[in-house]
Amino acid sequence: MATVNLNFSVDENILKLANKHFENIGLNLNEAFNNFLLDSIDDDNNENLTGWPATEKAIYDCEHNINMHGPFNTFEEMMADIYADD
Repeated sequence: MATVNLNFSVDENILKLANKHFENIGLNLNEAFNNFLLDSIDDDNNENLTGWPATEKAIYDCEHNINMHGPFNTFEEMMADIYADD
């Protein structure tokens, strides 16, 4: 997929908070912005635009209650489940 560079202004404090927020959930600002744009496009028009197959699969699984894990009683149980396939 071809990319383009954008240049826009953002309040410095908002940018700092956004960077921290997205870092905490495992995204950089570029990934978050691309997700925002994809989410903003009507579903009928973005069938061929999505570049997030893992995210789409996770959303599909959640909506259809498949491949779900837990609940867990401890953090250790959750981590053991996460790394069970390694």
